[in-house]
Amino acid sequence: MEDINKIIDEIIELKFKNLNEEANILIDKIIHIDLELIVDYSLDIALLLFENGRYKEALKYFKKYLEEFEPKEEIINGIIDAYYKGNETEYIGNYKQNVEDLKNYEYYYGEDFVPYNKVTCLPLWFDDEHLYYLELNEKLIFCYTKDVQEVDNNNGYHIIFNDIHFNISLQIEKDTFIDDICYKATKFRTPIYLIFDNSLFQCLLLNMKFNVLFIRNRIFIYNNINFYLKDNINNLFRKKIIFYSYKEINDYLKYIQLIIKKINYANSILDKNNREIELYYKDNKYIQNIIKKNPKVLIITTEFSTILKYHSRYLNNALNRIGLETFYLEIKFNKPINNLDIVDFINNFKPDIIITINWLRKDIINISDKIVFLTWLQDIPFLRNLKNSEIYLEKNDFILNHFITDKELYNLKNISSDRFIDAPICSDEFTYKKYELTKEEKEKYSCDICLVAHNSDIYEFVREKKEINLITGIILEKLLEESLNSNKIYFSKKEINEFLNLVLENFINDCTGSLEDLIGNFKYIINVIKEDIIDKFNYTIIKVNIVDTLINAGFKNIKLWGREWSNIERFKPYAMGEAKNGEELSKIFQSSKIVLGCNNASSIQSRVFETFLSGGFFINCYIDPNEDISDIRKYFKEDEEMVFFRTKEDLINKVKYYLENDEERKRMSNIGREISLREFTYTGLANRFLNYLQEYYKNNYKEQ
Repeated sequence: MEDINKIIDEIIELKFKNLNEEANILIDKIIHIDLELIVDYSLDIALLLFENGRYKEALKYFKKYLEEFEPKEEIINGIIDAYYKGNETEYIGNYKQNVEDLKNYEYYYGEDFVPYNKVTCLPLWFDDEHLYYLELNEKLIFCYTKDVQEVDNNNGYHIIFNDIHFNISLQIEKDTFIDDICYKATKFRTPIYLIFDNSLFQCLLLNMKFNVLFIRNRIFIYNNINFYLKDNINNLFRKKIIFYSYKEINDYLKYIQLIIKKINYANSILDKNNREIELYYKDNKYIQNIIKKNPKVLIITTEFSTILKYHSRYLNNALNRIGLETFYLEIKFNKPINNLDIVDFINNFKPDIIITINWLRKDIINISDKIVFLTWLQDIPFLRNLKNSEIYLEKNDFILNHFITDKELYNLKNISSDRFIDAPICSDEFTYKKYELTKEEKEKYSCDICLVAHNSDIYEFVREKKEINLITGIILEKLLEESLNSNKIYFSKKEINEFLNLVLENFINDCTGSLEDLIGNFKYIINVIKEDIIDKFNYTIIKVNIVDTLINAGFKNIKLWGREWSNIERFKPYAMGEAKNGEELSKIFQSSKIVLGCNNASSIQSRVFETFLSGGFFINCYIDPNEDISDIRKYFKEDEEMVFFRTKEDLINKVKYYLENDEERKRMSNIGREISLREFTYTGLANRFLNYLQEYYKNNYKEQ
């Protein structure tokens, strides 16, 4: 890879000398290398291609970069400016016209249209061969080719998928049209079904003119495959526009039979692999490997959350460092994988342990219960689901549990307490460490106060809730007013319950006569509001209150890392954009005098240990021990080893004290680093659950 670095440096030098032809020759040399081998350089190559006017080729490498790395906001914005903004006026016009036309088209089926400013799929490049577009929510570039998938090329009907130019659809419409005389006599028309992936459809609304498809009302347009299946399988005989001959009905049945045949074939392969897996694990070899602390481990993760991908990778690396054979399987949105693929892979790799984050065995795969399955429980929605459902674990299922002080979880009747292994989220000591910083890095990252978290507009949140439900909006407005005008940082669960009970009591007192049903409905609304406040309102207001409090108190040297801070005018001067997990984030923590926490549910969070391991100092948000679902005070002594702020006034005092007392701040930082290295590394986590499983199977082996 040093050769690639050298070539890139040479290209930059040639560009500086305006030797563009020579630069292009070297670029060609790079792009002929397998993309997987140069993925770390994908952004550099994309920028070089773009600067040399090779815009379409650059998209291939921008696409790869976004798939493999968490992009900075300026990269996304740069791609939008370069490829989209120049045609935005035309796109807006196309979108509005297409929405109006399709709403009036009798044979359009799909989801409701979003306003233009809510569109998340932006076209970047469109030619005779390819369509590239950017999906803003996933921060990924997708590419479609002119190739389409057509099912059943006959006079009964035609099904066409993702025809990005409409050429195939229009050609079939022309070729199969029965002339006017025949049509008037028989009222017969050959139906054509044009089906799009939802995100592609949204992009085409900006890029194409759909009214060309409305010829003679023969083309049925679906913006989602589910609408097609629902409409044509369940309501086969309800279409007024089509006369269904016996031949057409037989064609439908053939199509369904083809699907069933493929399903049966897949099931036969699945059964074959499962039989081989059962045979392999029959002798309990997996238990022997676990007792010897030498199991093979498969880690499965998805692109659902960037941070979960990092957690999975760090754990995989830790298992490798202690000498275990592992495989890291990442399921990507643009490269879907099914149970058949996973079972086939398991049959080849033969893992003794499978580890996922948040998924239970039943959520991901139907596989032999002889394989030990560890679910690392990290996110509150999955925690809530586990507590609210009667889920029973298989005999070799365990929960690696981040929520170590959630009493309700450990008291579940359907899950034995010995299936829980304490596994609070930790940090990678080989990534989060002290770095040698350049002068430019010190200028960019250094500050008195640092907060790393995505923001959102609390006023917009309350307005949206009020539009949906007036009662919810009024309650949230009162809470917002109280929060901004009081000393509170956020509302505890106890305070929320007291407030909502008072609202309910006042409502009942105002009622006259027998209004049990109305009161029952109101109680239901209150419970729904409670979840909104705990999960979303508190999550946003805590960050707003922290930053507003510090700014109003006169602190200026503040840096806010994360999305959407720059969208709010008063926070713009402090907004730094997104920070990349890993080395950049570690340098940010290292360069900040104080890093602030903003989690109101769990005082154990990876940011704490990432800060300490990087040589920084962390002040945590206080959570009542009775409400803290993962209490850091199980490892740190409050005030002696971990500093908390309880109110706005307390926050100001603590920040001021530790900014003025460098030695005390450094002493607390060193204490935090020592405890983090001892208790909260991925190597430590790996050894902890391996030791637990070793003892568990030593004691329970005879029962297998």
